[in-house]
Amino acid sequence: MTELEQTIIESAQKELVAVLAFYKEKASGIAAQDFDEAWQSYLGHFHGMNALVAIAHQAHSGLSPEARTVLLKIEEEHGTAYRALAN
Repeated sequence: MTELEQTIIESAQKELVAVLAFYKEKASGIAAQDFDEAWQSYLGHFHGMNALVAIAHQAHSGLSPEARTVLLKIEEEHGTAYRALAN
């Protein structure tokens, strides 16, 4: 993988970690006075993650097959965690 691909993947993974931390915190119960701040932080990380993962869905993005696969796995991991939270 190129250095750029590695950077994109590392950034997407960091955003995923922050998103999953919010899901875990939400499941445990976020105090009402802390929710707005947690929600705003979550939205930033969620949209950052999605912007990076979206590259894997673009035709002729320049991503190697390996990098595309890793980004799609990040997307899949998020989907699994989100569905678990909804249940």
